[in-house]
Amino acid sequence: MRWATSSAAGKSRPARGAAVLLLVLALGVATAAPRPTATVTGRVVDGDAWQPLASVTVVWDKQRAVTGADGAYQLRLPAGVRMLTFTASGRAVARKLVVIRDPGQVVRLDAILPAGGPAPAARLALNRGLYLSPEGKVLPADAKPAGTLTLTDAFGNQDRPLRLNLRGFNAWAPTWAPGGQAVYYGVDGTFHKPADRKYLGVFRHEPATGRTEAVLRGHGIRHIARSADGTSLAAAGEKSLYVLDAAARPNPSPHPAFSLGNARGWLLSVAWGPADWIYFTVDDQIPLDERRYASRPRIARMHPDGSGLEPRWAAADQSAYRYPLAFADGTILYGRHALDGTAQEVWLRPAAAESERKLADTALRPVWLDAAAHRLYYIYMLDLHVRDLQTGTDLIIVQSAVQADYRRD
Repeated sequence: MRWATSSAAGKSRPARGAAVLLLVLALGVATAAPRPTATVTGRVVDGDAWQPLASVTVVWDKQRAVTGADGAYQLRLPAGVRMLTFTASGRAVARKLVVIRDPGQVVRLDAILPAGGPAPAARLALNRGLYLSPEGKVLPADAKPAGTLTLTDAFGNQDRPLRLNLRGFNAWAPTWAPGGQAVYYGVDGTFHKPADRKYLGVFRHEPATGRTEAVLRGHGIRHIARSADGTSLAAAGEKSLYVLDAAARPNPSPHPAFSLGNARGWLLSVAWGPADWIYFTVDDQIPLDERRYASRPRIARMHPDGSGLEPRWAAADQSAYRYPLAFADGTILYGRHALDGTAQEVWLRPAAAESERKLADTALRPVWLDAAAHRLYYIYMLDLHVRDLQTGTDLIIVQSAVQADYRRD
């Protein structure tokens, strides 16, 4: 009897253990906390009439929302970088990145949808003479552009190049477009005469189809969100950058503004205002008058006409500042300046070396950077605001080719 009882009990242990395991798993499933999410909310408006758009479908993965009569929507999304797609009948498709840093966060993401429709091919009148189709394909040289190659911007200027000088590359944007349907941009990596320019890339922006979205269309800023071949920005490689129309000064009230940063936090903020300069700061504050914010060191300023860029990276002791350029191999080229303007130096920090090497004294003159074989990488996030809309956080991957060329002319 004892043997039989012991044997029966022994046989029941695996079954009993399996039952306990199943019970634990069931309880785990039943009591598992849902995946933390954040709230993404915003409005969708017409890109022309600036009126709310109803019945716009907003999608991320399997999450879906539809805007109401006020153009508003709301989604619950997990933390991370999420690409939302905005679609509506007769409208261009908009795709926007939203960066959710913390569960429980409320993130504003608005969208502007222009009217849809096919955009004719247009010739980009650069020294390469490229033809691009609406799909971003390079057409044969004998292909003829459709429409008149003119563009009138929000300030009544036609065929006016938009230029923003940054230490490391020039963003040069010839603004030709057939019937106002597409804008094509070229990238200039030099600071020389027009005849000497070397275009590093060709970029297209189609307000009609939304292939490259005009986030601040008609407000003085043009933002490239796609590469020339139409791929998403995160995968666009060296065919990605942004172009800022710094020469077109928007109405100072309200102030269009954007922030540059990386995944770990915001780095730069920019704003236009009644002051004579555009200021970049490190703490997401936007001083419109440097005298008013004398205690907050700026890291750069630029004149609204695109000239006079003065970058500065404040050192810990506030006695000097630097502007860095990071190359693909990890090498960092930077200038070191005294705050009183008495000295300017250019230094090179090798990737694998602890010591730094002084390259030049610039004698209060800028360091010009010319196109060459070295590749310069920037990765930004771009937060754009216009009127009462926050039109999204877009990932910007900028790759250019530069070298140091210390000119005194």
